[in-house]
Amino acid sequence: MDTANRPFAALRAAAIDGRTRNVFYRQAQLSKLHHKLVQEAPAIISAIISDTGYNRAEAQIEYSLALTELRRHYVELVPKKELEEEYAIAKGRDAAERRLGYGVVLISAQWQHSPFFSVIAPLSAAIAAGNCVGLLIENNLRRLSTRLKDLLMNTLDNDTFKVTTHSFSDPELPYEGLHVLQNHQSNIPNDIQLVSPARFLTVAVVDRTSDIDRAARALVHVRFAFRGRSPYAPDLVLVNEFVRKDFLQAAARYSTSIQEGTDTALADEAKTQDDDGLQKLVAGLQRNAHALIISQAPNSAILHITQR
Repeated sequence: MDTANRPFAALRAAAIDGRTRNVFYRQAQLSKLHHKLVQEAPAIISAIISDTGYNRAEAQIEYSLALTELRRHYVELVPKKELEEEYAIAKGRDAAERRLGYGVVLISAQWQHSPFFSVIAPLSAAIAAGNCVGLLIENNLRRLSTRLKDLLMNTLDNDTFKVTTHSFSDPELPYEGLHVLQNHQSNIPNDIQLVSPARFLTVAVVDRTSDIDRAARALVHVRFAFRGRSPYAPDLVLVNEFVRKDFLQAAARYSTSIQEGTDTALADEAKTQDDDGLQKLVAGLQRNAHALIISQAPNSAILHITQR
């Protein structure tokens, strides 16, 4: 058997065996994972900061949200209810509400924004639903991916959880179960793919009836937080001409306060790459007279686009 395919053969065998359908087994796996993540909290947060350039508060928020999601899936597992649904047919009752997992779930998480949450959220959901899980973690120099790989492999059952460094598009990997693809590029996913394309632009609209101060505060925060990498952060803000001046003044004011509160202990390499790209963009727009600078800091800027 092909070495690359062997881990997935083990997952298929475990899925056929049905060991992940037992609710107590799923609870035990989630509990072990939660305990280990809490135990490794300082190292995980440090790795998030190193890889992403987030400040400590942002890294702690991501860590906390991931554990909250894990806990939610654990709490939703109610053994008494699960057992009633499992044995309903044997007792002569309908089991219309019973749901079974796909069997094998393959997860290809994205690492550009909230990488820790992007792994833990689908992983915990797949385990709670009673699936065997394969997780793609490519070989790279990221501290978080290395730590997560070791942590997960040493914590979860190796018969029902595997880590691979091969892309799921490779022909030797199994084409079954469910593929969770957070970096999917195709416009038309097939029926076994759960995709989260992040390449589309996000547009915000501020009309003349808006609460301008509140809108500016929210948009500046969501655009500048987490190094501006969130796929939900607005790439373009369309502002009604009648409130443009008030909005720009409020946005400049809030951007200044955010910069003053930014933690300076960021990852140097990530910070330098982001800053270089920003400076080139701003310089190009100025050179072509396509934008006016409203506010600018070393790693952020607010521009009024005059031509597109």
